[in-house]
Amino acid sequence: MSDIAPLRKRGTLQGFGNIAFAAGQATGAPLGGFLADSIGWRWLEPCVPLTALAILSVGFGLKLPHSSTGDFRAKLVRIDFAGAATLVIAVFTLLLGLDRGGNVAWNDRITIASLSASVVFLAAFTAVELRWAREPFAPKRIVANRALLASYLCNLFSSGAAITLVYHISLYLQAVRGASASDVGLILLPTIFGGVTGSLTTGLVMQSTGRYYVLTIVVFTVMLAGNLTVALVTGVVKYSLLALIIGSAANNLGYGSGLTSTLVSLIANAGPEDQAIATAVSYLFRSLGSVIGLSVGTTLTQDFLRQSLHRRLSGANVDEIVKRVRESLEYLEQLEPVVREQVIHAYQDGLQAAFWFTVGLSAMTVVITFFVKEQPLAG
Repeated sequence: MSDIAPLRKRGTLQGFGNIAFAAGQATGAPLGGFLADSIGWRWLEPCVPLTALAILSVGFGLKLPHSSTGDFRAKLVRIDFAGAATLVIAVFTLLLGLDRGGNVAWNDRITIASLSASVVFLAAFTAVELRWAREPFAPKRIVANRALLASYLCNLFSSGAAITLVYHISLYLQAVRGASASDVGLILLPTIFGGVTGSLTTGLVMQSTGRYYVLTIVVFTVMLAGNLTVALVTGVVKYSLLALIIGSAANNLGYGSGLTSTLVSLIANAGPEDQAIATAVSYLFRSLGSVIGLSVGTTLTQDFLRQSLHRRLSGANVDEIVKRVRESLEYLEQLEPVVREQVIHAYQDGLQAAFWFTVGLSAMTVVITFFVKEQPLAG
């Protein structure tokens, strides 16, 4: 889209593309919940042919101009295998360490070894990208460019906040409020449409005004307000399903809008010659933010849940209850009413940690938006 459309219209086209994305989400979420509740999650394998159909449609339908820069071996040598490998290992060991720490213990040998290995491989990745890679996929001129870095960090922190919030809202509704998977899918529908509305509206505003700086600050502030609302109504003030839906929709509206405006910012500041690599690096930051943010959020939930269960429960079988509760929500139905009530409160304590974590990530995103650099949008 960046190659065939003026920059001023790029955000609008992104919004139209997100409509197709949201249509799939809006269909898949309730359908997946219905299938999980009725015939079981293992029967969701029919989604595989749909994925294959998407791959085939891109493979045969997307027509790209032919370019030749040498034989296959010459092209293979240009790929940054070392950078990709060190980054994957760094992220994997980080996630393993976080998961192990939240579920077993932070002083466990595997936890310490995993987190230490993550630091080592992250340093190796940095060295590869800065010194050795012939064509690094995260080149210094892009990642260290101050005009681009603010947008990348907005992508990183907002992606972590958005995915963590939606995941834990689903868990909250099922564990604390007793909703079914189908109910959760329906409740989260406004969240999906919030993201589409925000992305398309932001694109139209940028197309009309040619500006994105103030808009970026406003939309990520809306996201912060949504996260704060969810954190409050799920533990601090009286619960309200309407407020929860509004908060989650505001989160996605701000997130979808912010991704669109920061994408345009990146393309405008990178210039035509670097817009492809700048866009690719933005997806790297989004992916890292989503994976690491969700992992930290679930680790906080599990850690606080475990502590709260030990604090609230007593008796000889408390360790078994703690173990079974953290493994499956279905175990709640097997508990005595008094014990079940305490376990639900413990879940609420754990989920509060994750929700306030998203508030912190969103607040950091808002602060960083003030450092986004505005450029005039051509077209």
